[in-house]
Amino acid sequence: MVSDSKPPLYATLAALSMLVWSAGGGEYAVGECHTWLREAGFRPETVGPENTADDVLIIGHKDS
Repeated sequence: MVSDSKPPLYATLAALSMLVWSAGGGEYAVGECHTWLREAGFRPETVGPENTADDVLIIGHKDS
């Protein structure tokens, strides 16, 4: 995951590399992942440093 702000150069290069070596691979912003989880009926939670160049962990909680 990359932050929702302007991605750092390494994230852009990683996304380009994924597109070259896989079908449709790439880097995704935290906000995009949150949207996908909400659309699937989950409540997203971000663990870790958001708005940085570091990787984050996103957990989806399913309410019963």
